[in-house]
Amino acid sequence: MSGVDLASEVEALRQRLDALTDNVTRHGDALTALEDEWSSTAADTLDTVSAATDTTAEDSDSASEDTEPHGAEPDMAVLREWVRDNVSAWCERRVKTKPAGPGVRWCARWDLHPEAITRLWGLRALQLEAAQEGPGAVLIYLREHFDHHLAILTSEEGPFHRCIPKHVPFHDPDHHGYLPTGTTNPPAAVLNLPTP
Repeated sequence: MSGVDLASEVEALRQRLDALTDNVTRHGDALTALEDEWSSTAADTLDTVSAATDTTAEDSDSASEDTEPHGAEPDMAVLREWVRDNVSAWCERRVKTKPAGPGVRWCARWDLHPEAITRLWGLRALQLEAAQEGPGAVLIYLREHFDHHLAILTSEEGPFHRCIPKHVPFHDPDHHGYLPTGTTNPPAAVLNLPTP
């Protein structure tokens, strides 16, 4: 290999590295912008709640029911966009299309599964944190969190186990929840709560 060929190959590699660096920077900026938007929305919601609590006691009771934030309750518009961009369009797993055989059990209507919503909202928050910390944190996020929760969601026992190839609602006339609890009112001691 001549010196000219080697120099042109090194230059081509340098250009590819520059392009990759630009992509990583744009991705980080986009994640930062999303987190800033979420923080701004959360602050606006808290301001609204604070304003509502300044009303009379009677008005405050009715206003707090309507405007009180639900803590970590997911913003579904934000979550749907995140799942589309960071799971559906990014994850290259073999998806099952028939009830039998290997593959990931994914539900196109994942937003109808409460467990999926909770796990995916948590993953989104962790991904945003990892993106700010750097590449090492992103790799830890993928290994410790993304792979773990995606495996649970898409497993044979996971929430999407019946949704092949389309969403199948969970219906069981014997109980109203997903997992039976055995009792509707567990004793206070079980919950580690003070007894009334």
